[in-house]
Amino acid sequence: MNTMAVMARAARALPIDTDSRPVDRTVVLSRALHRAVEPFILQDWERACEVMIKNIAMQRARARSAYVNSWIDTWESALNAGAEAVIVLSRTPGERGDDLRQMTPLAGILPFEIQQRIARELPRVP
Repeated sequence: MNTMAVMARAARALPIDTDSRPVDRTVVLSRALHRAVEPFILQDWERACEVMIKNIAMQRARARSAYVNSWIDTWESALNAGAEAVIVLSRTPGERGDDLRQMTPLAGILPFEIQQRIARELPRVP
């Protein structure tokens, strides 16, 4: 499946900005960064896998509860299922999605310059 097809299919997944709960800027930034990393996952899946495997191993070593391990297991299952599954999981809406994104293994895939630009350009949340 080509990159555009994967992105289109993932876009049909539940959108991450649909819940009506009030959220702070940290949550909005996390959602924006997870959207921004999607093309990098698709363009270089092999590198993305390497980063995620390393991050999951570090998270697992530091995990102190079954609750945290369940989030790590969820990400690991998505990783094993492929790029599309990772993208769909990263777009999980609501509080569950926000929790998953806090335990993300995607750190290090998105170039730092892009992360900084997104953080600077993101409007302040009232």
